[in-house]
Amino acid sequence: GITLIALVITIIVLLILAGVALATLTGQGNIIENAENAVGAYNEATISEEKTLNSIEKLFIEKTDRNEPIVKAKQEVITIITGEDYDVSDYFIINKNGVTNIADIKYSIQDTASLNVGEHILTCTATKENGKSASASITIIVKDLEYTEQKFTTAGTHTFTVPSTVKRIRVAVCGGGGGGRASNDNGTAASGQTSSIKDMEQTILIQATGGSGGRTQSQWKQDNDNNWYEYYGYGGTGGSPNGIAGSKRDGAMSAGSIGGVSGFELNFNQENGDFGAGGGASCSKGTDYALAGGGSGGYNTSYIDVTPLEELTITVGAGGGNGTSGFVLIAYGGEI
Repeated sequence: GITLIALVITIIVLLILAGVALATLTGQGNIIENAENAVGAYNEATISEEKTLNSIEKLFIEKTDRNEPIVKAKQEVITIITGEDYDVSDYFIINKNGVTNIADIKYSIQDTASLNVGEHILTCTATKENGKSASASITIIVKDLEYTEQKFTTAGTHTFTVPSTVKRIRVAVCGGGGGGRASNDNGTAASGQTSSIKDMEQTILIQATGGSGGRTQSQWKQDNDNNWYEYYGYGGTGGSPNGIAGSKRDGAMSAGSIGGVSGFELNFNQENGDFGAGGGASCSKGTDYALAGGGSGGYNTSYIDVTPLEELTITVGAGGGNGTSGFVLIAYGGEI
């Protein structure tokens, strides 16, 4: 009986102790809650310590990296054409020279296309996060595009692409010369064709028309019992503007010839030359032939504002009959 009573008492004591332990573990202010709070506080402290260590490490790096960055120019002098646009960063080599990163890079010139003709100093300055900086400079020499002429003398259609830095060109155009005619009949020789420059919308920027061909005409005459033909020559008109009219000879009983009128030189000075010349006429027979020369092509010159890389249509007028072809002359660069 005593042994049974002792066992029961032992069990009751164990249950009481178990209840106390459970309350301690799960109740308010229990061990588990306290442990969780302790872990959270530890994590917060650890994060704070990491931030502090990072700040100290960064400060240490900044203070111990006393090196300036390295900035080198790839060459001392660069020559460009006025209006050309380049990336100025391509002219320099930059190295941080240490563990601290580059914080800022500045260039004294941003836009090379806006530079005037002459010498300019381009400076590159690099600054690190530790405040250390270094610079290097180069000289940019800006020149006008060299004077250049492009000539078109073959009859037909051509294209011309405006260079990337050109905004104005000088042009001269000459139309084709008209053909000459020798005949004892009515008729007109072929006229020369127009020379022109057109923009991308096919708007005419400048032109010179061709000279017209010479014309001959027969005319019946009657006086009492006498009947006969008379023959007349009419020189072709010159092209517009500045064209020269062709010469003529009315019918005669002897052979003869007339020379063609002069055209123009391939230049901007409106000088007499072989382009766009009117054709002459001749007759080797001793008959009543009329002679009519063709008119020269017109000649026109001007300055024209253009768009860089614009494609222009060039037309060179062919000569009519024995007239000669005209030309188109384009110049750019230099002082244009």
